[in-house]
Amino acid sequence: MKLGKKGIAPIISTVILIGFAVALGGVVISWGKVSYTVEVAECGSMGLSDVTLEGSSLACLSADTLQLTVQNTGSDSLAGIKGSLLTDAGVEVLEIDGRVGAGELSQLNVLLPPGMGKLNKAFFTPGFSDVAGITYCPQQGFSVESLGVCEK
Repeated sequence: MKLGKKGIAPIISTVILIGFAVALGGVVISWGKVSYTVEVAECGSMGLSDVTLEGSSLACLSADTLQLTVQNTGSDSLAGIKGSLLTDAGVEVLEIDGRVGAGELSQLNVLLPPGMGKLNKAFFTPGFSDVAGITYCPQQGFSVESLGVCEK
């Protein structure tokens, strides 16, 4: 007994099955992806200031060390501080491992490079950690010009 209906050709059914498998694979792959956002600090949330006492900076020099007290005036923690020192011999740039929490004070002891001559002015810039390392925010820093001798 022969029915008058024809079935789907084997080649067409194979193409349909392959298309279905590819579509299902795409759904599984996109479902398995992790979606997240990384919150990164920006320079607007950074701030670093020199701590003063009765209008005078607490920064001072000893034989080979610059001592200063800084305050993080921003809303995010600092991952580092860059110091640029203007000396008789030129400009020295130092990266200071100065992790300072938001609103906290920190006393820094910066070891000065030998043979740099007289320190005329120092600039300090806060930095935050991001995927590329530490990003510095020069507009949020401060400078110190008149440096006294540290008391022992």
